[in-house]
Amino acid sequence: MRNFRVLSITLSLTLLGASGLVGIWIAGITVDMRPRRSLLITTAIIAAAFLLLPVGGVTVPGALVLMAVWGAAFGAIGIYNQSAILRAGKEYREAANGLTVLTIQLGITIGALYGAAALTTAGPLLVPVAAAVPVVVALVIVVTGRKHAYPPGPKEPGHVTAEQKTVEQQTAVDAPSDFARADT
Repeated sequence: MRNFRVLSITLSLTLLGASGLVGIWIAGITVDMRPRRSLLITTAIIAAAFLLLPVGGVTVPGALVLMAVWGAAFGAIGIYNQSAILRAGKEYREAANGLTVLTIQLGITIGALYGAAALTTAGPLLVPVAAAVPVVVALVIVVTGRKHAYPPGPKEPGHVTAEQKTVEQQTAVDAPSDFARADT
């Protein structure tokens, strides 16, 4: 029995890492064309995997499937977040990139404290449910941050190209303001 536990832990962690690599590969394909949709789907997948883990993870095959799904989504989400931060940073990309490191470290710290509290309060079976809570909050932030924080990509509805932005800005500069019209 002990060897089975060791083997299942080894298999679980290997599967989690390998599926994370698959997620990175998928993110590499989708991040430039559909960054917003990809981030929304990935965040929802992580939340669903966490919520299903206490029920579907009671068997080894169920746990492995959910871990593979979670691992792939978790591997991809870093790529999508990095892309969103750089897009939102615009001309301040260097500073925005520095904030990425800060937010990751802050997330690890808060996650460890939150996870320890969930473990001691709710027990190990409900830790994934507790983990789903901040993921759902993140999903709400992504949904509501549509225009500035998580803008649509070239193959998503609402995407505005650099040329369209330039035309809009030039039109705004050329158009007389209400104040200027009042003077004439």
